[in-house]
Amino acid sequence: MLRLRRKSFMLTQEQACKILEIDKSYLSLIENKKRCCLNASLIKKICDLYKISPNDLSDFLNDKSQ
Repeated sequence: MLRLRRKSFMLTQEQACKILEIDKSYLSLIENKKRCCLNASLIKKICDLYKISPNDLSDFLNDKSQ
């Protein structure tokens, strides 16, 4: 879901990383649900960038079925 939303906003991983102030590898881990314990600051940045609620982000990161 996160990767698709990022692409729908026409953002590359590099652009998103710059906005989020994280490494490309870390963003990849988040987009692939391999990192779910994020700090409050990063959660806010992700929600603002991807235009999703914190609950939606939490549901995505904790849903291991996809």
